[in-house]
Amino acid sequence: MPIEGSGERARSEPRISDADSLALSAARRRGLAILLFASFAADLAVSIVTLAVQFLGIALGAGPLLLGLYGTAASSVYGVMALVSGRAADKLGRRVGAAALFIGGAVWLLVGVQKSPYALVLLTPISAAVLAYFWPATQAWIRDLVADRRHLNAVLGSFNVLWTAGLMLGPVVCAYLWVRNHYAPFAASAGVAWLMALGLLMVPIGRKKEDRAAGEVSDDDTADPRADFYLPLAWAANFVSWSAAGVIRTLFPKLAHDLGFGEVVTGWLTFAYYVGQLGAFLALRQSSAWQYRRLPLVLGLTGGALGMGGAWLGRAPLTFGVCFAVAGVSVGFTYVASLFYSLQAPQHRRGRRAGIHEMTVGAGGALGPLVGGTVASYYGVRASFGALGLMYAAAGALLVLWSVLRQPPKRS
Repeated sequence: MPIEGSGERARSEPRISDADSLALSAARRRGLAILLFASFAADLAVSIVTLAVQFLGIALGAGPLLLGLYGTAASSVYGVMALVSGRAADKLGRRVGAAALFIGGAVWLLVGVQKSPYALVLLTPISAAVLAYFWPATQAWIRDLVADRRHLNAVLGSFNVLWTAGLMLGPVVCAYLWVRNHYAPFAASAGVAWLMALGLLMVPIGRKKEDRAAGEVSDDDTADPRADFYLPLAWAANFVSWSAAGVIRTLFPKLAHDLGFGEVVTGWLTFAYYVGQLGAFLALRQSSAWQYRRLPLVLGLTGGALGMGGAWLGRAPLTFGVCFAVAGVSVGFTYVASLFYSLQAPQHRRGRRAGIHEMTVGAGGALGPLVGGTVASYYGVRASFGALGLMYAAAGALLVLWSVLRQPPKRS
């Protein structure tokens, strides 16, 4: 079958000049740059608010269970809404993400003025529900603008590095803003979200049929059958990893407070977790050898078990920093696999599968704080890290068992 744009396309289809082709390609590059920067900025804002909510809850007298509920309530709603929002991104268009950022910023301004720790349980899920419309739309949007799978690994690598950089810097920025003014983190996050919402309005929607006709090979409407085999494994591993991430984000500030660590030290130790995650993304970006293999998922889960187990036993800031970095590497491995396999789908299904991918993030972020907060209420905050280490180990064992019982299909 001839490739579109090879000279054998239908006579009725208009030919695009080289100048038009370059203009279209330049528009896609600018659009990708905006999407990638928006990913950084959005997670910078989310990370600032996430830690600020924990600081605010502690200041208002919230206990470990209530602090865990902040993460559980928000992540539960996020996971459920991601399923809906993924389909909305396919049906209503990718720009629903811009509206999500604008509304989310408004909610954050409201969160920052609350005087009751219980009000945070009601408001944080609202912002999570709104932001659930941002990520599936953005991920599918990025894939729409990428020419083919040969470039996808590099672009997704940049995407993962940038949003992780945002999460990594957020706790440090939040800590310094918080010690100056308790409302500053919420106001700064809202401002960033609104600027990015405006920026997204300048991104082109998808890749036009004429664009592909300009001699560019496209695989928009094909899928690799191997991805369907690895996808549930990656989703399950990603779910467990984000359960641990939820405990670190929501319960470590309380543990750090009990151990006498200040807010700035807490911010830097949370930063160490994102350093590990960023390191994994940078490593995976350089190679595609990890794709369609089960060993990276097993290693990721093993590293997570070691990291959370070490945090269970740790007492010194350096110990927590190393353990959180190891746990961050685990999240990086599983997240990359989950997102990559999710986007190996025809264009009309990408939003839906990206939504399921984000649902595993939200569901994990909900279960981790719930389990951790419950364990902490009976056995102390430290024990919550041990509980998540056991979850990692159990998931790794199940993945190995699945690998023994099933074999992946060969590439078609």
